[in-house]
Amino acid sequence: MLTSLSKRLEPFRARAGTLAGWFQQACGLLVAAVSLPFILDPNILTPVQSGLWLAFQSILAFVYLSDFGISFALARQAAYTMTEDRKRTEDSEFIETETGWEGMTSLYEMGTRLFVILGVIAILLLALVYELLLPVGKLLNDSAPETRVAWYLLGLSTVTGLQSRFYMALLDGTGRVYLTKFIAGCGQLLAGGLIVLALVTNPSLPALGGAVLAASVAQMTTLLVILKRIAPNRLKKTPQTQTIPISTFWKSAYPIGIMVLAAFFVSHIQVPLIGSLLGATMVAPFFVAQKILHTFSQSLLHLVSPQLPHFTNEFASENKAAARRRLTRIMLIFVSAGAAGYLGFYLFSPWLVKVWLNKPSYLDATTLAILAVDWFILNIGIAASWFVMASGRTPFVKTTIAAAVLNVLGILVLAPDMGLQGVALAGLMSGLATQNVYAMWRGTKLRSELAA
Repeated sequence: MLTSLSKRLEPFRARAGTLAGWFQQACGLLVAAVSLPFILDPNILTPVQSGLWLAFQSILAFVYLSDFGISFALARQAAYTMTEDRKRTEDSEFIETETGWEGMTSLYEMGTRLFVILGVIAILLLALVYELLLPVGKLLNDSAPETRVAWYLLGLSTVTGLQSRFYMALLDGTGRVYLTKFIAGCGQLLAGGLIVLALVTNPSLPALGGAVLAASVAQMTTLLVILKRIAPNRLKKTPQTQTIPISTFWKSAYPIGIMVLAAFFVSHIQVPLIGSLLGATMVAPFFVAQKILHTFSQSLLHLVSPQLPHFTNEFASENKAAARRRLTRIMLIFVSAGAAGYLGFYLFSPWLVKVWLNKPSYLDATTLAILAVDWFILNIGIAASWFVMASGRTPFVKTTIAAAVLNVLGILVLAPDMGLQGVALAGLMSGLATQNVYAMWRGTKLRSELAA
């Protein structure tokens, strides 16, 4: 059945991937729309409990950093491996492997060993963050003993999610982004349903953590089964299978990892710092705005991510005209949709929050405007950088680190006096000064190269 579906969708994989990505975002929106009113209801969870739960979700994105960009590098390498007639440029970070599923078996075998190591690192990070870092700020001041249980249950779901990223990366590299996005959307629906069930029957943080963990395990198992069903050789290692040393792949992946690590401090550090600097009760307004922005951002980026394996195929086989057309077309659609969407966020998100959550208190108009402009520019930079990295190069390490440092320093300086407005302003200024402008320039340069 899966093989038949794959053949039918072969000519439409990129478009199917975009539609599946939007399905995933719709699932996320539905889950947020249903679950957040329960989470923020003081009759179900106290303001401290809801603040902790929302902050934990943002903080645990830090544990995902133990992936260190490896899943993106794996997807990129898988797309290169599946390219039959390929040519490697001198500055390329691609690894030479067997073509087709024989090469994919080598990647699977190497990745399995690598992600065991990453899982151990992630578990150690869970303990380090909760036991040593969080007690330093104000976030855990009013926490209860059950908070620790909730943290580790939610954390284990993150570790399971890391393994899911491995299977997703290999599937994405074959051009089947539509499958991974669809499964991720179904996983969100399952998690949302279990969360609401927990809130209705046993409203506690550990129950919420257990619900998310159960959904994460189900998603990981589904991805593994589908990956092996699609592979003609079931990814079974033979004596002829090429062994890829982890160190060899690491040389290809670590620049992306450094960039991903720094990017966390650009777009995910805000909520943890708000909780630490301003207290848990200040988390919700910014979290809700960021949730809306993140959801729309991911919807936009679903225009790009399904195109990347095909762009890599075209680039690696030196089909420059096709690669240039794909890059130009997608970026024009992306920028136009982004301009309309972020204007809509500024104009209508206060009304949405009031109707959705019945919360008259929200971010002020100036903070909303800063966030809208910041995320618009940020996402143009992300889209451009993805195409550059899909060509086998990662030139964004230094600029992303600079953006991260400036963003954190800006929040530390501006937030105590300006509050949430200072947090938003720090992100805009740091991105304009470093990564976002540079990424757009590199994207323009790549397009010019493809015209040669």
